[in-house]
Amino acid sequence: MHESGTRAFILTTICIIVMSILTVSVQVRHLGLEYIITGTQQKRHLAVMEGNAGNPWQYRVLSEYVVDTAVRAAWKFGVPRPVATAFIGCRVIQNMLIFILCLLFYRALGIGHLLSLLGMSLLAWSMTHALYDSDLQYNTYSDVIFYLFAGIVLVRGKYAWIIPITFLAALNRETSGLIPFLLPAVMLARCDGKSMWSGPGIIIAVTSLIIYITIFTWLRMHYGEQRFLAGLGHKPGMDMFLYNVGRWISWEKLFLMFGIVPFIALVRHREWPAELKKMGLILLPVWFILMFLTAIVAEARIFLVPQALIFIPGALVNLRSITEPSLPGVAMQ
Repeated sequence: MHESGTRAFILTTICIIVMSILTVSVQVRHLGLEYIITGTQQKRHLAVMEGNAGNPWQYRVLSEYVVDTAVRAAWKFGVPRPVATAFIGCRVIQNMLIFILCLLFYRALGIGHLLSLLGMSLLAWSMTHALYDSDLQYNTYSDVIFYLFAGIVLVRGKYAWIIPITFLAALNRETSGLIPFLLPAVMLARCDGKSMWSGPGIIIAVTSLIIYITIFTWLRMHYGEQRFLAGLGHKPGMDMFLYNVGRWISWEKLFLMFGIVPFIALVRHREWPAELKKMGLILLPVWFILMFLTAIVAEARIFLVPQALIFIPGALVNLRSITEPSLPGVAMQ
């Protein structure tokens, strides 16, 4: 490794470690340590492990089982304050994975190293402004991990990886249901409409969708009907939509989390790599419509996936295209 490459590696490693620790420390201070150890965080975790956390929490099991394994390991090896250490340690590791994967994804799109580091910083900003009415939210951050991982393998043409990614992501959170649709979006960006229907890619996409539906159904059969936890008493649909759009805090929290990144990204979306454009065309409208209809959008963490996967790389591409109109090695359209 050349000296400049070594310096870049060291700088990147330091940035990943520091941003991971600081973003989690902000979250922990926001919640308070007692909230994590004996409060809602611990109670919700135990409820999932006992099978009675309610709908939808009970069906988001993967991350909770990972955390539970960490807690048991901390007890076994005599780690001081094992519950707090395991809970916080898992979040730090999650953020480290997120920053590593976003760097790899942005680089795969042809974005330079320094701009990719800027993208990591933008994502760190978003994380620290997405804490409204939130606990440590393991499944939300795992969702970001799986989407970024999917983005990397799709841009690099490693389509078969979508099957195991979908399998794990479906066990983690129901919002992973769009991952199988990203594959045909990328395939469409790389070929004409007819040829994309031949070859293994479409088989992988269909298989992934079947896996998602199977796991989605199995979780609800396995844990049975759970009490529905309506968002602040509002039902999904127009009731939730009108509640979201009519609250000033919805727009305040969304702007604090997104900043002006979406505006920079969308103003010159034609400059995006073809793969990013097609993924955005699939993900953005569906994600925003579903969240406004089914969730409390002031809890802006639920928009970290489109921010990390679409808006930030789109903005970075536009910043680069000011001086370089094309990105070598990446399909443009």
